Amino acid sequence: FLPHYLGTAVGVEALSDSPWDVVIAVAVIVGIAGVRLARHSDLHAAGIAVAGLDLATQLLLVILGLALLFSPDLLTQGMSLGSVPTWSDLAFALPLAMLAYTGLETVANLAEETREPGRTLPRSLFSALGLVVVLTALIAVVGLSAFPVENGETALGEEWLKAPLAGIVAALQGSLPGWLGDGLRVYVGLTGALVLFAAATTSITGFTRLAHSLGEHRQLPRRFGRLNRRTLVSPYAIVAAAVVSSALVVATSALADDVLFLASLYS
Repeated sequence: FLPHYLGTAVGVEALSDSPWDVVIAVAVIVGIAGVRLARHSDLHAAGIAVAGLDLATQLLLVILGLALLFSPDLLTQGMSLGSVPTWSDLAFALPLAMLAYTGLETVANLAEETREPGRTLPRSLFSALGLVVVLTALIAVVGLSAFPVENGETALGEEWLKAPLAGIVAALQGSLPGWLGDGLRVYVGLTGALVLFAAATTSITGFTRLAHSLGEHRQLPRRFGRLNRRTLVSPYAIVAAAVVSSALVVATSALADDVLFLASLYS
């Protein structure tokens, strides 16, 4: 998904098409793993900055969307619960929403490093839950106002499936001065790419934490549980994360509905 936001920002459509989106995605994964193998980097401050930038970007889109695109009538246009969307679609979406909103895997990764887990973890979890749920719901309202359901489909799930925030920007451009619309497109594209880059970095780090724990308990080969002075985790875990992730990207690119497959895997 990162190349689709990057292609939107720089105005190069080829980055969003096969095979270049796959090439760039694999290159990003390999690059992250290479840097991680070379040295351990403290990205705590950068991670907080990226998260803040992401929230600010979505809040900006919500404000502009509610001011320029919002229409209550469009929110339910073409929808009939049980048929559009179907009950099976709703059942498929629920675990995805639960994982996306709660971030339980992040909490689990950081629990043993927290000084006061009994107080810190519930507070951080519920504050994040409230903020993310409200902001995501508002983004959905703006998205449906920009691309209402027609014939059981919305452009956010078709044309803009791999870069939905870029789709909202495209809808906003018709109501903004040219220079402001172009600036917003570049900003959201670059921000989206940066956030996804940070997410990939965090995922690889989370993989190495889990692999270390499994290696210590002999649920993976012992080498995965051995720490390294330079990387602070097992180099084997870093390489394994890069190989598995790259293989998934390449393999799913051959499927007709790669996004559905990845979402199913995540769910």
